[in-house]
Amino acid sequence: MNNKYFFIIAVLIAIVAVWIFNDVGEMRQPVGISQNNVDTEVTDIQAMQTNDAGETEYQLQAESITRDEQTHLDGIQGLQMDWQTSGEQAYELTAQRATMNQQTGNLQISGGFQLMGILPNGEQHIVVVGDGLEGNSKDKLLTSHQPVKISQGNNTFTAGTMQANLNTGEFEFGQIEVMFDPSPRQNKSLF
Repeated sequence: MNNKYFFIIAVLIAIVAVWIFNDVGEMRQPVGISQNNVDTEVTDIQAMQTNDAGETEYQLQAESITRDEQTHLDGIQGLQMDWQTSGEQAYELTAQRATMNQQTGNLQISGGFQLMGILPNGEQHIVVVGDGLEGNSKDKLLTSHQPVKISQGNNTFTAGTMQANLNTGEFEFGQIEVMFDPSPRQNKSLF
């Protein structure tokens, strides 16, 4: 008699198990975690890049840098780069966003930039402001194919393109637009 009860209980358990298994529906795939391309993120950066001879190429400050080891690209937020050229002239580049390849030195800036040329006495001799810039941090060559605004002393003008060689201090501008605002006319005799 005990076997009948065990058999009935086993059948009931089997029915409940089949019902639960069928009620669950399809088996879902396990959650897959994909790997992020960002290998490292660092904040509040102050760094100095040197060449093979140990000479300083540039000094860099940034709010944050994210490094991707596969592409060797660094995403930089809040960039400030200081270049010292052989002619004792310094350049300071600030930008909101940039990407940089540490191996090749290729640099791309988006979201606005300001490039200041600073003389040894601390005076600004040229200020270039624009939206996009590309170049190479090792060669100190910069190019913008977007409009830039240039201020040099009391003179201000805009240009459609710019090429700059920070090693020599040479700037080349294309499609220049100058606004000339003469002083008001005075009706006085000259003699």
